[in-house]
Amino acid sequence: MPWTLTHPAAVLPLRPLCPVPLDFAALVIGSMTPDVGYYLRWFDLSQFAHSLAGSFLACLPTGVIMLCVFYLFCRPVCYALPSPHREHLFPLCPEFPTSLMRWAILLVSLLLGTWTHLFWDAFTHEDGWFVMRIPWLQEPVMQLGSTTIFMYLLMQELSTLVGFAVVLLAYRSWLRRQPALDHPPDADSNRMRYLFWTVLLGLSLAVSLPPAVQFAFSTHLQGFLFGRCVVFRTAIYSHALAVPIVLLGTSILYRRRDR
Repeated sequence: MPWTLTHPAAVLPLRPLCPVPLDFAALVIGSMTPDVGYYLRWFDLSQFAHSLAGSFLACLPTGVIMLCVFYLFCRPVCYALPSPHREHLFPLCPEFPTSLMRWAILLVSLLLGTWTHLFWDAFTHEDGWFVMRIPWLQEPVMQLGSTTIFMYLLMQELSTLVGFAVVLLAYRSWLRRQPALDHPPDADSNRMRYLFWTVLLGLSLAVSLPPAVQFAFSTHLQGFLFGRCVVFRTAIYSHALAVPIVLLGTSILYRRRDR
């Protein structure tokens, strides 16, 4: 599958329609909800979530839960970021929505974000709607050892790289357009924030890689597919480990900010 964090690239063209009639945070969250089951190791849920019925029955409630987490932890997480990200993102953290109209906008945005995910995957999954109906997507394009790479799989890998680059470039472009900071950031504070995120990333990968490799060996895959399995499982394990640590750690830091 295209990496979950690349899917927000598909909702970037809808940014001008936010905050009315759409909500950008809900679009971004919706674009990732079909993959949530993978990170919970609930693969049947993710299989169902990648269907039209699943977009309503699985992705929508999952998206609502993720939105609530976003509203509750947006400020703590942004406060823990180094400069200049903290200064520019923290003021954008929204209040928890209380009106029915706002929730209607959020639900519609979640669904639209989910459908961009399903549309993208329809071109890049073996059983995708377009893959099953467009013959050239099923054509073999190269051979890596004993593994045949079909066009849909090549598109999956390439679209992951392109999508991730688009997300990074879009954020970099937005950040460069923000006004300069009124005062230079505190060097010690910034250093500690970079250390926090670096250690968190390093530990998550270090803890996640061995079981990912062990699982890949148990599948008896070889070559490209073996490496792909290791990357996929490492991503699942590391995200599942890092997210609760981030939420807990940043919340503690945020509560102690004025002490």
